[in-house]
Amino acid sequence: MVKYRFEKEVLDLTRKILNEYNNRIAAQKLRFEVIGPKSVKDDESYTSEIEILFFNNGTMIDILEFFVFRHGKPIEGLDKIKNWLYDSIEDVLSKNKNI
Repeated sequence: MVKYRFEKEVLDLTRKILNEYNNRIAAQKLRFEVIGPKSVKDDESYTSEIEILFFNNGTMIDILEFFVFRHGKPIEGLDKIKNWLYDSIEDVLSKNKNI
């Protein structure tokens, strides 16, 4: 199943990138939770997404969510997802400095 292999690659990439940020996330007293991929299993319109929830003292302060598949097709390649994740995590950390 090509879909599931690609979803696993995206999930592995997501976790790898978040692990690169572990020290900075911890320094801001944040924690994160990865949810997904959540999917609707209809072959023609198969859709899946991953969510990353960020918490500060048990309160959710931000959420990143992105489609892996939409309408049966991958939404982006791994490089674009990787770049988006780096930019988006930087944005979360930057915003949290101002709280």
